[in-house]
Amino acid sequence: ADAGGTTPAFHAYSPDSYQAIANATAVTVNVSNERFDSDSAYDTSTKRFTPQTAGKYFVYGNVVMDGNWSAYARLFLMKNGNPDGAETLRCHGSGDGNDGVHCSGIIDLNGSSDYVEMAIRHDGGGSKNLWNSGQVNFFGGFRVN
Repeated sequence: ADAGGTTPAFHAYSPDSYQAIANATAVTVNVSNERFDSDSAYDTSTKRFTPQTAGKYFVYGNVVMDGNWSAYARLFLMKNGNPDGAETLRCHGSGDGNDGVHCSGIIDLNGSSDYVEMAIRHDGGGSKNLWNSGQVNFFGGFRVN
């Protein structure tokens, strides 16, 4: 870890493939490609960031919908898998056209078992896709204190 206090840090993004999001459930976004992961704290199979250094972490995420979802898209940066948890960050977007939803904020992590993952939910009926081009679906974070 660096003396400046910004690690552990990571940034991950989705592969260039569509991801189908089922109706009315929080689905973990497939951000399985790492741009960097300073302390090997991001697991590309579970898509969870579990830093082993306690502190306050700035976390951020972005998703882009493919086409018109005709429903609000709810993006969650979930602490310990709970979309309704007190520290889970929740952001909403319109889901019209190729709109995106971005979410960011600060979450306390205990440095042992606490983790953050990014999930998206819609209530538009049926299955909806995330956009598959470039690195538009991404998730990252770093320690700030």
